[in-house]
Amino acid sequence: MPKLKGKVLAKERQKKRKRRATSLESLRKDLIAKIRKHDDPILKEVCTHVDRVEGQKIGKEMIRVLLATKNGVGLAACQIGYAKNIIAIVSDSMSRKINIMLNPVIVEKSETIKSGMEGCLSYPDVYGLIERYETVTVEFTDMNFIIQKETYKNMEAVIVQHECEHLQEGMCEVGKKWKESQKK
Repeated sequence: MPKLKGKVLAKERQKKRKRRATSLESLRKDLIAKIRKHDDPILKEVCTHVDRVEGQKIGKEMIRVLLATKNGVGLAACQIGYAKNIIAIVSDSMSRKINIMLNPVIVEKSETIKSGMEGCLSYPDVYGLIERYETVTVEFTDMNFIIQKETYKNMEAVIVQHECEHLQEGMCEVGKKWKESQKK
């Protein structure tokens, strides 16, 4: 009789695990669905200054959305429906540590420019050869509302430049490449 109890308990545990996995996958899909696609007008807007309270709220949501993606390395607030100056970048791909920057401004750029393939969460499965500065220095406010000044190189510099474009210019170089290819 005890073996039967064990089997019944094991089956119940297995059912719970399946329900939990289904629930987590559903949550992941819901978070990814928040990402606005290329035809959404908010992606064309120039974003505005964000205060501490709103920045923390939106920043936390951005972290959840970015973590739900499989390959996402950066996200701008407009990509999830907020025309506010906030970006999130994955600063360590191994740990998936995400830095939130409120009101970021690129204040210095290197003279060296490199070209590389780049994608965008708002343009799924679209990639373009984009030129970016190899190094950029950014002033921003962190989630604790402390002013920071950081220099980013290589891939992190590319991510920062891409996300800042979404905010400050209401555009995306990957989107421009995609539109050019649609005209042909």
